Amino acid sequence: ARIKLEDNRVFVSVSLKLNLFENKVYFKDCENRQRQVGLRVVQIEIRDESSEWNNAIFLSGFGTNKNAYYRVLGDGKKIGYLKELVIIQKEYKVLHSATQKKFEFYDGKLFLYAQGILYDVSKDCASFMSAFGNDSKVANYMSSNGLKCHKEKDLMKLVEYYNSY
Repeated sequence: ARIKLEDNRVFVSVSLKLNLFENKVYFKDCENRQRQVGLRVVQIEIRDESSEWNNAIFLSGFGTNKNAYYRVLGDGKKIGYLKELVIIQKEYKVLHSATQKKFEFYDGKLFLYAQGILYDVSKDCASFMSAFGNDSKVANYMSSNGLKCHKEKDLMKLVEYYNSY
């Protein structure tokens, strides 16, 4: 992976493990020992062709939990499109055995980001139109193409359209 730290240092070809439950990043040092990254990692770009996450980009530093990671689904010169990554720990007990824990991955909420601000995407399109600078072209494009702002594919079209001019 390629990682960027909060102090703007960049490291490439890093073998890492991203713990989304605790929002921690681990790497292998030169002696192949697992270590935790000491500074906040603001960007991770997976570069591993054997991984299902190859070319995925993750960002942190938004909202109340600056350590939480969001997957970049679309990015452009004016606005980006993110999905929250959610890991939930569930406990279950099988008859006559100890309680076991299981982690489950869920697709979280959708967000727009522009100029370092995170905008929550809801069914109420007007609530996040300020992310598009309240541009009437975006509203017209949305209505003329029958796009729904809470649908992932439609929102991606809006982001691509807004970034195209």
